[in-house]
Amino acid sequence: MQFLHSFWTTTTNILDLKGGFPHAKFHLMSWALSSLQLRKFYDNLELYTDSFGKELLVDRLGLPYTAVLMDLEGLDFGLPKSLWTPKKMYAYAQQNAPFLHIDGDVFIWQPFDDGLLAAPLVAQNLDINMDFYKEVLQTVLKEFEYVSDYLDRDLTKDIIAANAGVIGGNNFLFFKEYVQEAYQFLDRNRVLIIWIILTEQVLIIE
Repeated sequence: MQFLHSFWTTTTNILDLKGGFPHAKFHLMSWALSSLQLRKFYDNLELYTDSFGKELLVDRLGLPYTAVLMDLEGLDFGLPKSLWTPKKMYAYAQQNAPFLHIDGDVFIWQPFDDGLLAAPLVAQNLDINMDFYKEVLQTVLKEFEYVSDYLDRDLTKDIIAANAGVIGGNNFLFFKEYVQEAYQFLDRNRVLIIWIILTEQVLIIE
């Protein structure tokens, strides 16, 4: 089983790297704790990143990654930088063996269960009927030009999503298909996605 972190930024100003935390120092502490705890139990932890990510996490913080892949350097999907998932998914699609991708705010205190590591597909947990997902799905069904047939249009049913704080499994070929489908969805709705994100950003400023 290969264990992965992926890290990239839209700025080289360290103080702006809050990652949802109150201060950048807590964000960096999170990456340090996540990587150190993973290496406490496993001897293979790869980092997918760009040149600044390598400089920050490896050269300056000295985090103990066993391999650093610069695949995210210059990777541009032509979408607003605030849409961060495409680069994370890119790391999934590069895998040719069983893997787990772990977010930098996930900390383990013991090894993963053997049954989990043997599973074809793994996700951190199920998110059920969260308001955020319902709002997003409503927007997608109403506004987007390309919507896959497998998305249920009945919003009265339970809306179930997989939390990707930990994601992967033995069926790594599934993730290649999954990422391809996700990229197709983004590409075919590119104009609307850009419009929605920019509108939200402008409204926040106003």
